[in-house]
Amino acid sequence: MLDVIATADERGDGLTVSVVNRSPTDAVEADLRFADAIEPPAATVERVIGPDPQAVNSFEDPNRVAVETEQLESLRDGTVLRFPAHSHTVITCGEEATP
Repeated sequence: MLDVIATADERGDGLTVSVVNRSPTDAVEADLRFADAIEPPAATVERVIGPDPQAVNSFEDPNRVAVETEQLESLRDGTVLRFPAHSHTVITCGEEATP
């Protein structure tokens, strides 16, 4: 159950993809597909994750909901990424994503 939206910058050298996995229980693996004109070289993947959809941070547990960051040296057509249950993932490609 993925909701996906992608935007490119005006120059065409930056791409941001936002993915929300709305499933409360199931992770999803998905192949990324790019148009012929787009071949992003590197990417930063940031995931907002928590143990359950109702999780919140508190003074006692300030990292219950956290952001995981992953650098990908190469993001190509057909790259498979895992989207954890009830998570929000932002993939940034281009100059801002240099590993």
